[in-house]
Amino acid sequence: MLSTNITGKALLKDADGLIAECPISPVEENNSLTYTFSIGRKLVEKSTLSITSRHDIMSQDPTSGENVGRIAAGTVFYIQLSDFMKNDP
Repeated sequence: MLSTNITGKALLKDADGLIAECPISPVEENNSLTYTFSIGRKLVEKSTLSITSRHDIMSQDPTSGENVGRIAAGTVFYIQLSDFMKNDP
């Protein structure tokens, strides 16, 4: 079952650095997520797609064992868009 806390964000960059960060909503089908977006070819070389899966973990007081708060945990993937482009001559 897919997590309900998976988010996507396109980080659009050029040679000078970050141009924009754009949230991207996934489409779920057959227990997989697909992120679709379009950017100009000139930005592909430096741009990335960030996929984040976050969840909270309860923190406990070591003495009493009581729940005292939440700690954010998760996994972040940074995918270089250029790795998925065909090399044009």
